[in-house]
Amino acid sequence: MTRALGTISIWLFGLVFLFAGVNWRPFRDVLAGSKAQLMIGHVTLTAVDPDRPASHSKRIVSGIIRQKWNYQGVIITDDLVMGAIYHHNICVAVVEALNASVDLLLVAFDGTQFYRIFACASDAFNQGRLDTAQLRASGRRLKPALAADQRNG
Repeated sequence: MTRALGTISIWLFGLVFLFAGVNWRPFRDVLAGSKAQLMIGHVTLTAVDPDRPASHSKRIVSGIIRQKWNYQGVIITDDLVMGAIYHHNICVAVVEALNASVDLLLVAFDGTQFYRIFACASDAFNQGRLDTAQLRASGRRLKPALAADQRNG
């Protein structure tokens, strides 16, 4: 388990480990019993979604983490400026991540790319390509998390 800025980072290595109660139980237990936030990496879990990385896969984020694990806390992507995402269509990744119920999009390696990623999300919103129900649910998840950060910061 890796800790970064109070966030638990879970790397999805394979379907066998994902569904094996022993291997993933500590992560599910921490997420269920705390206000921990989850960072999801850009690895591809081909047995679940061979077409996209976990960070913007609706099958993984919404289907497994939100529904199967019943995790309703904050989910953040790993850095969207990493090669696994950046060298492909980053705007598609932004839209898919938000529609998959990811709450925060991390832009850390190259801060100048923030504006590009923000424009992708803004354009998608204006064109009706973002799931507004997911955005409202994300706002409900983020509100207490941001308030806690302000109290502790």
